[in-house]
Amino acid sequence: MSAHVPDRAAIAPMPRVARTTFAPHAETVAKVRNNWLLYVFLFFLPLQNLQTGYMPNLGGGINFLNVGFVLSLLGAFYCKGKLTHWSSVHSWVIAYIAYACVSLFIGYSNVSSETEDHFNILKDSMLGVMLVFVVQMSVNDWTTIKRTIIAMILPLPYILKVTWSEHESVSSWHYNDALRISGTFSMLGANEYAAFCVMMAILMFGLLLAGRLSKLWKLALAGGITCMVIGVAWAYSR
Repeated sequence: MSAHVPDRAAIAPMPRVARTTFAPHAETVAKVRNNWLLYVFLFFLPLQNLQTGYMPNLGGGINFLNVGFVLSLLGAFYCKGKLTHWSSVHSWVIAYIAYACVSLFIGYSNVSSETEDHFNILKDSMLGVMLVFVVQMSVNDWTTIKRTIIAMILPLPYILKVTWSEHESVSSWHYNDALRISGTFSMLGANEYAAFCVMMAILMFGLLLAGRLSKLWKLALAGGITCMVIGVAWAYSR
């Protein structure tokens, strides 16, 4: 028997595959955007002594708080962060803002004198609340979250230093209301400063417990908690 010879068309060569050159990181990786304006704003936000002492207030809303928030918001729109989604926390924040605005109008209708500063006071307090959305719009990955946390931790040792200087100048064995100090919160008082310390300590303690962080990060958070706890003690706050 003769061997079967396949038809020439059946053994046509396969199509040649285009030669590719492999190089590390050859694929295009989308560059993560950072809101550097937000990082700067968060760093200087609790340092009111620097805001009043070195940063100009030109009036008409042109001050560090308003300008810094607007620039941070523009940076947040540039980053287009979508790491976090809508949750019940957002609903409560919006409900609180609506309640504060309604309260302002009720106050205007019942108080007839010294109301010119009420809107600015509400606006300044609401900027701190709205900062929740600005931060969430600015983070895209774990790196941007870490940089946001770093911007919040970095000023804490300086805050403790200022608090220690004030405490040392008024320290006494007997309590007196004049002993209460405001740290870097030069435009507010001891209770407001202590409230900031308590909230920062709770936030960092939560990150310390829940975050899967390295030892270096845990040491940084523990140091920040220590700064804030000592600040509360030295402020003699209720």
